[in-house]
Amino acid sequence: MRLQSSDDEAENPISRESPQTLNPHDLPLEISSSDSDVVEDFVDVSDNLSPPSSSPPPPPPTVRSDDDPVRPIDDHLRRLGVGARREWLDACVAGLAAGGAGFEALDVAGKARMCFEQFLVSDVNFSGGGVLPANVEGIHMAEMEGPFVLQVDEIVNISASLRDRYHDVGAGFKRCLKLLMTDGAQRVYGMEYRPIRELEVLAPAGLKIAIRNVHVRRGLLLLVPEVVEVLGGRVEDLDAAQQRLVNEVNKPPRGKRKQPMSPLSKRASLAAWPPNTINGVSQDINMADEFEDPINRDGDNEEPFTYLALLMAKWKRQKDTVPFVQGKVKCILTGVKVFHFKQRTAYELRVYIDDGSLIFEVLIDHNIVQKGIGHSPEEVNVALSSSDREVVMAMKEKMRNFQDFLATFEGSVLLEINGDPGIPVALEMDQGCSASDAWLLLKRLKFFTTPQTPQQRCIDTIDISP
Repeated sequence: MRLQSSDDEAENPISRESPQTLNPHDLPLEISSSDSDVVEDFVDVSDNLSPPSSSPPPPPPTVRSDDDPVRPIDDHLRRLGVGARREWLDACVAGLAAGGAGFEALDVAGKARMCFEQFLVSDVNFSGGGVLPANVEGIHMAEMEGPFVLQVDEIVNISASLRDRYHDVGAGFKRCLKLLMTDGAQRVYGMEYRPIRELEVLAPAGLKIAIRNVHVRRGLLLLVPEVVEVLGGRVEDLDAAQQRLVNEVNKPPRGKRKQPMSPLSKRASLAAWPPNTINGVSQDINMADEFEDPINRDGDNEEPFTYLALLMAKWKRQKDTVPFVQGKVKCILTGVKVFHFKQRTAYELRVYIDDGSLIFEVLIDHNIVQKGIGHSPEEVNVALSSSDREVVMAMKEKMRNFQDFLATFEGSVLLEINGDPGIPVALEMDQGCSASDAWLLLKRLKFFTTPQTPQQRCIDTIDISP
């Protein structure tokens, strides 16, 4: 059922790192929506659907006594289609009881309702104990009655190429969604057989849905509006990974590079799940902290650099309270938009820069251009219009040297954003990098090239290309 992509980069599937299998007895007993697992993802669906990769095994049956206060709540939830892991449910009931709010005074239905609300914001990969029939991947030409409450780990519009896949598209015949879902014990795949208005391409990862009376063909659930009910909910870690992936895929096309780049699918996968994460938790280096506050750590008294995306966000937050914001970014120059100097007293040079977070138009300050060329616009115009051929050639040579500087520029730029030109203004441009930056880069390279211990070694990646 693979739809050919028009994007040449879509030929390479996106891969993710699968989490280490967790022992149910090691699961946390606190209710949390931030604990998430790196989930398996989409695979091709063919006539011979192969079983998905192994999922965490369901917990061993728990011996329950007749006076078990949690058992009636569990039974009530299961009648609603919720298969909660017993350890999670015990912790949930204990937490709600300790939190007051009259939990103990509620009847079974009221307690189950409060537990269900907690279940909606939990990660079913941890909190789910299984509710689907066994071996769903082996079911063919059958109907599952339900109800079953499942978590949607990811939604992909397989009718679009990779470049266009992560744009919101309304329900219709030009859209076909494929869903990766789990009940905590199994992972199953669903196909939008008929348009479902309640489902969105960019729905939050970790969304909970209820399905009933769904037809199954070769382990694939055929989803139609009559069998799907959207319940809401999200999982923070999964949703954050999805946002990183979407931002990477939706970046504007990059300029020409001397060095070959990784396929878009691989870059998107690495953006979603950085290689220095284990079970979704950053190890040794907190990449979020590095991105937010990448300070030089070698003792040099240098101004910390930032990212253009952060600088733009800072200006949007503070533009009503401050006249301008400044920040130093490390970037390359990808192209020149305009360069005006004839019949002018000041240069106007607009270029595009790429710092890895954004590709953005920047106005180069007049003083930088004049310093690079060595002459004012008036002097350039006089020299180029001179009758002396040597004067003309000498000025053209200086202009070519400045052009070469722009074409090969890779370094740091001090940007200022204010409301006057409407775009960032480059106040300083320094080619190359400082010694402190080089040492910091060396430290990072050593981290990624150091042999990993068996506990840190990445698990086999999963092909999720539809």
